[in-house]
Amino acid sequence: QVATEALAQKCVDAIDNKSIAGAESLRDLYSDVLNLAENLILAKLDNISKKFITEATHVKVLSRAASIADGGKLNETSESDLLSKIFNFVKAMMKSNVSVLHDCCDSFHIIDVLCKILAMHSIDPLVVNSSCSCLTLVLQDPEMYEKYGADVVDKLQKVAPLLEFIGGKRYADLYERAMRHSADEKVLAQIAEGSIRSPPFSQLTNEMVCEAFLGIIELVAFFAQTPEGQEEDQSRIEVNRAMCTHNREQVLLRCLLVPNDELKLKVMDCITTMPVDQIEPEEMGMVIKAISNTRNIGEGQAEEVLAKLVELLGRLVQDKQQTGKQFRQTYAKIAIAEVYETLCRNSERKTHGDTKEEEQKANLSIAIVRFLRMCSQRPGLRKLLRSSEINRKFPDVMKKEEELHRFDARDIGLEQTWTGRSLENLLECLKGETALNPRKKVMFRLLSRIADVLEGRTDAMRPDSTLSLEELKVQECTMWQHREHLERQHRYMDDDEWSDRTEQAVRFIRLGGIATIR
Repeated sequence: QVATEALAQKCVDAIDNKSIAGAESLRDLYSDVLNLAENLILAKLDNISKKFITEATHVKVLSRAASIADGGKLNETSESDLLSKIFNFVKAMMKSNVSVLHDCCDSFHIIDVLCKILAMHSIDPLVVNSSCSCLTLVLQDPEMYEKYGADVVDKLQKVAPLLEFIGGKRYADLYERAMRHSADEKVLAQIAEGSIRSPPFSQLTNEMVCEAFLGIIELVAFFAQTPEGQEEDQSRIEVNRAMCTHNREQVLLRCLLVPNDELKLKVMDCITTMPVDQIEPEEMGMVIKAISNTRNIGEGQAEEVLAKLVELLGRLVQDKQQTGKQFRQTYAKIAIAEVYETLCRNSERKTHGDTKEEEQKANLSIAIVRFLRMCSQRPGLRKLLRSSEINRKFPDVMKKEEELHRFDARDIGLEQTWTGRSLENLLECLKGETALNPRKKVMFRLLSRIADVLEGRTDAMRPDSTLSLEELKVQECTMWQHREHLERQHRYMDDDEWSDRTEQAVRFIRLGGIATIR
């Protein structure tokens, strides 16, 4: 109801009004009008977007942006604020209409303006965010990237210097520029005295600085990811090579210390686009540490961040090159221990009644079990999945799934890992305080698993995801109807599974398995 064509026309008139646009006393009003215009465009109503396009509003504001960039007034917070509003408005227009995007690049040289600003040593965080975000949008257009990509890489010195804002030598200045927007007289006095100090990442709460980080990471992620079906072009090769010399992955992983969930998720989205062979040993340790340092799993979007961290560890486990080999030899033991501990803590969370929390809890547990199943496919890692601590906590996790999950919730399936191929572990779930309820689905899954181990059913046929209750039901019926199906399964068992099957059968008898099940 608010987003009307009449309101859009008033915004156009105000932006065109030279008495408003040129008056310093009305600069805040001009900025507010741009902000309102941006929000009107983001409402995605065709008649409103067409109004701004027909009036060529982007041309007028880009001219103002160029004059600010050339005028040397970016040290003033009011000018920086206005410039960021201009870029955000133009970005909304370019996003709504590709012709506007091409016009901004080809006729009004927005890329030159953006690169000139981002090449400056000292930049306001609002401008860093809006400039990076605007430039990323432009480069995401294949035609514009082909035309101007190499030029952008050259003007920004292969983009890598922007990483200096994220905890590097330009971080202190970025933080000080952010604090200049403060209305607190004490803060302004500290800036005047030169005594303002940038905080460590674990204590960084300034939203402007975090927004600047987000804009930079968005641009870094663009160059890190090669479009599907295309080979990595020379510009991306040069940028990624420069990024590696600036320790890109370490810089990004340090951002996980910042108490900002949006930033953490952006970091993980960026890292997941990168080949794992670019991850150094020190960075592997940083990933594991980030998992172990997350104490309050239910806070904010911690579950989603943790799931992405675990996913990255899974990629390292599966990597067949030297990076994966080094991870499995050096870091897998502690990674498995920390990830399993996270599963245990997550399983204890009482989320019943909160649908969103229940879903996030399940997503994290399933991501962890997927990682454990990947480890289960590596003979060299299997013994780590049956450590005394993991075995001891196994029945608790199974029982918690039964008690704290809805009956129709997705199956976690911890029993479908190498830990769950131990019949001793499975039989422990039938005893004492952790004994499963025979009328609930977790018990059915557990009994099915016991039968699978004794029969010699391999896990290699489905290495990543677990079988749901419905799939297990179908599998049980298939087994009885087609005996040759089971015999075919035997042919896929590896040496470890063969020898372990024999050992598990002996243990089952010694532990009185049949009596325990009865």
